[in-house]
Amino acid sequence: MDVATILLLEPDAALRSFYESAAEGFGYHALDGYRLELDEVRDVDAVLLEPASAWELAVAHALSERRPGLPIVCASSFTTAARELRVVTFLVKPFTLDQLRRALEAALS
Repeated sequence: MDVATILLLEPDAALRSFYESAAEGFGYHALDGYRLELDEVRDVDAVLLEPASAWELAVAHALSERRPGLPIVCASSFTTAARELRVVTFLVKPFTLDQLRRALEAALS
């Protein structure tokens, strides 16, 4: 069985590291979006996005244009920043690990 890959687009390095550990603990492969060029992003099954900055939004929009069905989970306190994206779940910070797990499961189902 293939392991789903989650792209992490979170500006805070500590949160990115936490999300990476959490996603891998849930059995997914996590990619740190800050360590990749956009052209290197392939075979991503879902995106975990903090839409608070222009860079994360631009990457998410570019990926959505390339792959219109790509599910996006927003994790933010900004509830309107990602309106044009196909957001399957919106997690309002702070949230629990169980809420994150369920949001990723919903995105991948």
